[in-house]
Amino acid sequence: MRLHNDEVNSAPQVTYALNRVCGKPPEEAVELMLEVHSRRIAEVATFAEREAAEELAVRLQRYGLHASVAR
Repeated sequence: MRLHNDEVNSAPQVTYALNRVCGKPPEEAVELMLEVHSRRIAEVATFAEREAAEELAVRLQRYGLHASVAR
């Protein structure tokens, strides 16, 4: 499951969502946020089942983030 950079959400909003929705520890959430900001995309999680990845992407989208699932 990938998270894409956008011009709408602030760094604290992205970090909060990664911590709250994805269960990432605060330090890892900050690292992922910085990766998304610098590289424009980051791999947040991998799943054996596509459905689980899609569920997480939808949860992040509800926070206003741009998340996608690779095909």
